[in-house]
Parts: sequence; structure tokens; C-alpha cells
Amino acid sequence: MLLVQKMPLDGRTDAQQALNYAIKLEHATIPPYLTALWSLRQGTNTAIQGRIRNIVVQEMKHMASAANILNALDGAPEIDQTDFIPTYPGGCRSTSAITMATSSQYIFSGFRLSWCARSSC
Repeated sequence: MLLVQKMPLDGRTDAQQALNYAIKLEHATIPPYLTALWSLRQGTNTAIQGRIRNIVVQEMKHMASAANILNALDGAPEIDQTDFIPTYPGGCRSTSAITMATSSQYIFSGFRLSWCARSSC
């Protein structure tokens, strides 16, 4: 599981490492949101679907921005590494059925707020 962490920025190499970590972190937030989005019945909860979709797009833009800055610093996004794929609490077995709780805007805003509290966003 990835956590927001403070990293030194004493030079180009430190900045490249921090940006690669940021790319990895942004990528890790996308699958839970997409899982929630795709778990909603089509045509219902349209306001929530829109909010979640917007968050996914924002996370993708953050990832792309970090990758662009990294490229500008002569770095390369390390998205082809085996540890790039995130792990989540409790894991996820492909042979298991996953049940989702009924969603509400409060569940997702609480999730978002908890990330912001840790990262000071």
C-alpha cells in the first residue's frame, strides 16, 4: 500500500525519484475509483457517477503532469516496473466475488478528505 511521504528534494535525482513516486501514487488511486464507478448500476446515482468520473480524470491529469515534469527533468516514468502495480488493504483475489456497499457521496468525499489530510492538499 502506498502512503504519502515526505521526500528530500536536494537535487535533480531527488526530484526525479519524488516525481516517479508521485506518478505511482496517482496511478494507485485510479483503480478504487473505477471499481466504485463501475459498481454503480447504469442510469442510477448519476450525480455520484459524474463526481467519481471527474475524480478519475483529475487523477489521470495529475499523473500525466508529474510524468511531463519528470520528462522535462530528463527523467523517465518507471511505469514498466513490477512494483508499479499497487497493492490494496485486504488484497483482491481474481477468483473471489467482491461485494460493494451502497455508495453515497459521503463515502467518497470521506475517502478524498482522508487522502488530503495526509498529503495536505
